Amino acid sequence: MLMDNETRYFYKKLRSLKKEIAFNHEILEKLLADKEKSIKENESLKRENENFKNAIKKNKDTLDQFSKDNEKFQERSQKELKNALKRESKKFLIGFIEVLGHFEYAMANIKDENTLKGIEMVYNEFIKKLENEGVQVINEIGVDFDPNVHNAIGVREKKGSHDKVLEIALRGFILDGIVIRAADCYVSKSK
Repeated sequence: MLMDNETRYFYKKLRSLKKEIAFNHEILEKLLADKEKSIKENESLKRENENFKNAIKKNKDTLDQFSKDNEKFQERSQKELKNALKRESKKFLIGFIEVLGHFEYAMANIKDENTLKGIEMVYNEFIKKLENEGVQVINEIGVDFDPNVHNAIGVREKKGSHDKVLEIALRGFILDGIVIRAADCYVSKSK
């Protein structure tokens, strides 16, 4: 079959267009495959990003909890240390207070007035030092008898007076609201 020039040109052009379409089709398929791959990678990156966000939140929560636990531990440690210091101070002061009781007994039996004045000065200075350290002396007379701070060693009759402290035989002491030693006292009983 004989073709004329125009038909040959047309067939040539048609073959060229088919090749171009096939080439463009390959490129388009590659682009679509790349796009699908990019979409999958993007979804994978989004999942990884979400996983990282969750891990960061979990680590932040763990860190916050650790910080709270550490703060509570420090507070508890400080409280325990203060309590231990109070206990040790109490033991130390109890020892001093026992010596102070002996001191009071000795003062009651000194006959020489000048010696007694000198010892009383030292005794009063010692009491002031204790008070400066937060120790309260229980030695009030005429107050209501309180079994929490007083120890009745005797009862004396007194007209119109009942359950009042008449005399302190041995001073008592309080440290930080805790009675270290109750005051030995005589209590009134009405006639």
